[in-house]
Amino acid sequence: AQPLDNAAIATDAAALAIQARIALPRLSVADDLASPIAALRGRIVVPRWALEVLDREQLRAMLAHETAHLARFDPAWKLATAVLCAVLWFLPLTLARRRLDEIAELACDAWAARHIGDGRSLAECLAECAGQRGAFEVDIVPAMAHRDSPLLQRIDRLIAGAPVDAHFSRGRA
Repeated sequence: AQPLDNAAIATDAAALAIQARIALPRLSVADDLASPIAALRGRIVVPRWALEVLDREQLRAMLAHETAHLARFDPAWKLATAVLCAVLWFLPLTLARRRLDEIAELACDAWAARHIGDGRSLAECLAECAGQRGAFEVDIVPAMAHRDSPLLQRIDRLIAGAPVDAHFSRGRA
């Protein structure tokens, strides 16, 4: 990934970070991703195709969703559960891990929809990410673009204006 140098996106990311009460995320762009990634140490990696295909509101929705992941500390707990599953491979933790991923996605959808005004631009972004999934087969892509995720339900809820109302711990709203 390379540093993302785009003033409009940086401005949107800064405003969202303030709303989420987190440090300004470091923005990067990568060629080989189907969907964005919130990474450890406050980093958001955006796929290059998104900069070329999505409009400003869709990009802002994408950033809002990934900002929510950072505010919830999702990259850290996802790493911790991956390590736990690897160490305790003999226990059936995979189903719990998948459900935790789904809950995290729903919570981030809800936060993003609340903070960008509505869920339509995020729903459009999710649909575009799902469409890109076939072109990019990368194992580290999050639940946003997994074939077996309840993506259509997420999109329907966002368009209907009824994302799951999940609040962050530690009073983040």
